[in-house]
Amino acid sequence: MTDVLIMVLSNREDEAVLSAAQLLEKQHDANISALLFTKAMPAESPTGVVYAGIWTVSAPLVEPPRERDETAWLLRRFSCFARRPSIKRIEVVDGAAADHPGIDARRASLTVMLRPAGTHDETLRRSMFESALYESGRPVMLVPRGWRGPSIGSTVLVAWDGSREATRAVADATFLFAKAERVVFLTVENAAHHGPSARELADSVRRAGAQCYFRSVSDLRQSVDYLLPREAVAIGADLIVM
Repeated sequence: MTDVLIMVLSNREDEAVLSAAQLLEKQHDANISALLFTKAMPAESPTGVVYAGIWTVSAPLVEPPRERDETAWLLRRFSCFARRPSIKRIEVVDGAAADHPGIDARRASLTVMLRPAGTHDETLRRSMFESALYESGRPVMLVPRGWRGPSIGSTVLVAWDGSREATRAVADATFLFAKAERVVFLTVENAAHHGPSARELADSVRRAGAQCYFRSVSDLRQSVDYLLPREAVAIGADLIVM
């Protein structure tokens, strides 16, 4: 992992994202950069670029006082990093979605952002997430609100169903496996499954030097959505790859 892009909106809710970025910088010597999204009032004759219903306006080279105030908190927080991250400021007017996050994320090894559900700007954050997920071609790490964990990827739970999508997720997370204490490949027996088994994949990744294990659960009464977080808690996972 070389370049990590973080997406932030608020100096309150996004503290979890900054904590995760600082930890990734320390654990993997990653270069951090930031997209700072700020809301702008729609102009009568707006100028800029339309991204799926949201006007986005890149920050000018010389920011007016109001914009400097909005970025000041992030600059103060970045003073705690080993290397001060760069900031690209994006003004947005509320709309349906924005493609800009996904386009910027194409240059990063990993995009880190807050999990949208239950946040103050949930609609905008969901648009940012979907853009990064579907437009970047890069992995996205979602951080829960209030997260202040001691590590990322110490114990990793991999949701494995043998599919092409799961295979891509494993490939994207390979850099994390090398420093993990253990990686557990989980298969839910009552879910659709194609391709190699969890045992076969664990054996393959183990040969690359990671401490890998496999686990299979079967509970016809529960959905995969329920079983995954339950198993993550059971093994003490601090990261789910899926």
